[in-house]
Amino acid sequence: MKKTIVIIFFGDFFYDARCINMANSIIDDGHKLYIIDSGNSASQFRGMQIFHVNVMVDGFYKYVKFFTKTKQLISKIHPTTIIASDLYSLPSACSFKEKNIIYDSREIYSQHAGMINNKMKQFFWHMIEKIFIKKTNVVLVTADGDKAILNKLYNEIKIQILYNLPSIKMKMKKENLLRKKINLLNNEKIFLYQGVLHPGRGIKNMIMLIKEFDDCHGVIIGDGPYKDKILEFAKKYDLLHRIHMLGRVKYTQMMKLTVDADIGFSIIKPISQSYEQALPNKLFEYALVKVPVICSDLVEMQQIVNKHKIGISVSYNNMVKQKMVLNELLKNKPKYIKDLKTENLIWENQESKFLQVIY
Repeated sequence: MKKTIVIIFFGDFFYDARCINMANSIIDDGHKLYIIDSGNSASQFRGMQIFHVNVMVDGFYKYVKFFTKTKQLISKIHPTTIIASDLYSLPSACSFKEKNIIYDSREIYSQHAGMINNKMKQFFWHMIEKIFIKKTNVVLVTADGDKAILNKLYNEIKIQILYNLPSIKMKMKKENLLRKKINLLNNEKIFLYQGVLHPGRGIKNMIMLIKEFDDCHGVIIGDGPYKDKILEFAKKYDLLHRIHMLGRVKYTQMMKLTVDADIGFSIIKPISQSYEQALPNKLFEYALVKVPVICSDLVEMQQIVNKHKIGISVSYNNMVKQKMVLNELLKNKPKYIKDLKTENLIWENQESKFLQVIY
């Protein structure tokens, strides 16, 4: 039976890979889809309507405004299934009884690195999650570690692991678009970081390592509160001319740039429980377009990297080892590209699991 489904996301839908993958699966399966986000991009996705909630207000009120407006919109749509794509969307999703409520818990939100210095904020969002998570029909997580933590925090919730994998549709051919964009020669190497700009994401590590490689440039795709600190750090090392900050790029366009990189960076510092269990989608995106990765030796990341031979893991603090790893990856890049095992690391291989939970 075909459903009417709502995806709620506190952000811009068009910049979020997971939302886009879910939306494509829902539409391809013949369901009616509505999207509610806080972005300002297009008003439709593949013919399905997108409602944008303007949250350009300060402080906590933006969450209240998003909750109120989203609840009003859902009451007019009358969906059979509601997907809360983050914790900030969960309260409005759970306001409707007798609906199939899916909570996409992409990380341990109450242990998010952005909250570790604000215990009041951390406690508040933990309580919000504790209240509403038990009203859901199923909780989706992106790694085994997250499942274990949520099971410990909250009893009697149904959890399904759904890795944050890219769609095979995002596999792009190399057209040197990134090199042309930043005016690089073919013999110059590209170190790439893509994602939100936050502390503890290894961006400073990448900048320090670029200092050690004369023919390398760093590309940063993304935006966030850490942008000014990154620029200050690059200036300190006299590397502004070799650091290229491209800002946010829509997901469907981003992979056309990713494919040009020589090494993908995902060196995460374990500054919070959420980061300790991190399994970023960028790992799989790099792998999809045959870009070897250097990543942290955290349990989830190391396991995936070793199993599928998509790069090398290393301690966040060991800069000497990181330089050795980069030398190895650059020297033997053809071998690593040949050995990259990406056949099982695509969204389509777990799409049936996702479709089962919306029924």
